[in-house]
Amino acid sequence: MTRRLDAGEAAAVMRAAALDPIVAYPGSTAPWPCVCARCERTVTPTYSHVRRGESAGCRYCSRRAVTPDDAVQAMRAAGLEPLVAYPGTEAPWPCRCMVCAREVTPTHHNVMAGQSGCRYCAGKAVTAKDAVTTMRAAGLEPLEPFTSSQALWRCRCQRCRRVVTPRYANVQQGHSGCTYCTGHAVDNAFAVEVMRDAGLEPLGPFPGAVTKWPCICMSCGRQVQPKYNNIQQGGGGCRYCAHGGYWKDGPSTALVYLLVHQALRAYKVGVMREHTPRIDQHRRNGWAVIQTWPGLTPQAAYDAEQAAIALWRDSGAPDAVAVELMPQGGSSETAHIDLVDLALTRAAIERVITNSRATQKQHTVPQ
Repeated sequence: MTRRLDAGEAAAVMRAAALDPIVAYPGSTAPWPCVCARCERTVTPTYSHVRRGESAGCRYCSRRAVTPDDAVQAMRAAGLEPLVAYPGTEAPWPCRCMVCAREVTPTHHNVMAGQSGCRYCAGKAVTAKDAVTTMRAAGLEPLEPFTSSQALWRCRCQRCRRVVTPRYANVQQGHSGCTYCTGHAVDNAFAVEVMRDAGLEPLGPFPGAVTKWPCICMSCGRQVQPKYNNIQQGGGGCRYCAHGGYWKDGPSTALVYLLVHQALRAYKVGVMREHTPRIDQHRRNGWAVIQTWPGLTPQAAYDAEQAAIALWRDSGAPDAVAVELMPQGGSSETAHIDLVDLALTRAAIERVITNSRATQKQHTVPQ
């Protein structure tokens, strides 16, 4: 048989939870008016909730409730001056930030949870005027109204005068707003100017920074295919005129080589001046010689190399080796073993060499 609860015992439980009952025990599940011994407010917990630990007793001390006056004081302590009466802990509460003087609408609950009450001071919001000021300080003149921090914003760079579309959020975090000034983007006119400054006349429109660009060398008149990014970084554009090139020191013979790297599963074709250590550099990095074709003019060697590369690319085989895996250079002249035919590669090289020798013989004057 269950023992009937004594009212005195119930009152003792409530007092142990810092609650002083102000009416007789109403029953275990009925609200029981009490005065909180800590904050002296009147609250109405139930005995059963307090006994089982499901209630802290005073909803004010446990922050489950707040008086309007306390809510106002909490907002002021967080640097916010309420503009209307307390609307409830979860409702947006119009306030004025005491730091930036802007009107904001935080909730009392979020402020009590430690969140910033002013989204402007926290960097989560910006006015159109401040956004324009930030962009101008970064050398960008907006060409359209501000919409949001993540939206692309058409601006004119005050340094290079090009139209760019940075995001305000990126510029505000210190990133450059102009992709042209940082070298991450380039237009056709500027790229052509860079190539001409390097002594190269482009034969077509700008194909991209890392794509071979057919040009005529203004010094020797030969056609070459440098990459814009190499020129822009100070590299030489003409392999014939560059230091160490075929023609720098006068006439010489060249050699075409075909290599294989079993671990990388790749072939490589290349050209070198005869009696130079280029193949030895590749050997030290794991490459083995399949075949060489010596005794060629530099032009014939270059044409044979390009014929092999063209065969590979036309068959859909891209560069097979990452640049960082070839510290000696030459990654753009590779193809995966499984994607190209070795016999066809040899045939392409030999066909160019045969034609070159035939042409050279026709132009040889008998002594």
